[in-house]
Amino acid sequence: MIALKKNKTTVWVIQPKLKFEIRFDNDDDLINEAVSLTQALPGCDLIGSTLVKIEKHRPKEFFGKGKVEELASILKLNKIQLVIINGQISPIQQQNLEKKWKVKILDRTALIRNFF
Repeated sequence: MIALKKNKTTVWVIQPKLKFEIRFDNDDDLINEAVSLTQALPGCDLIGSTLVKIEKHRPKEFFGKGKVEELASILKLNKIQLVIINGQISPIQQQNLEKKWKVKILDRTALIRNFF
């Protein structure tokens, strides 16, 4: 009998944190919550995660230009297919980031919807 290897989707989690956000006292709590949600998705291979501290949400791409480019390099290097942003982004922000990063993106709301 030949065992077939199922292809898993490579995933990277991005946890945005506004400079003045006090939702969690510890940055590890923020990223751990996002990672736990992602690990519960079937067919996903979590490759890594990043906590991104930001001053404010940018209307065009959510993150600043430099951070978008930095993350693009990380995602390409790790051959990521899906990015989970543990926060709410607008449809235009999602579309712009998907074009720039060449990956599928889910925000927190879409991630939670996948469970139900």
